[in-house]
Amino acid sequence: MLGDRVIARLEDIEADVPWSRAWRVPWFVGRVTTTEAFGEVEPLFRRELALTESPEPIDVEAWQETWEQLWQCGVSLLLPDGSRVERDFVVHVYEDGTARFRY
Repeated sequence: MLGDRVIARLEDIEADVPWSRAWRVPWFVGRVTTTEAFGEVEPLFRRELALTESPEPIDVEAWQETWEQLWQCGVSLLLPDGSRVERDFVVHVYEDGTARFRY
């Protein structure tokens, strides 16, 4: 969500296994379909993915700053039960139409 507008839908979600017990929260993977409103924050999602997938060690400060910008824009997760996660979640949006996320 971007405020009250849908920017993307995550569907066909499943746990992204294997995951270690060292991770308290598992990653999930699913198909992502974006809407026109996604374009407003797409550059930030592209930057987040580039930082995450860089062959160099991740620039944690730049990555966190990117997520702060996304959250300040009003990006949130709307869960199937109707509740919202407004901070402390991560979504990687890939060009192949998939996304990995955790919250």
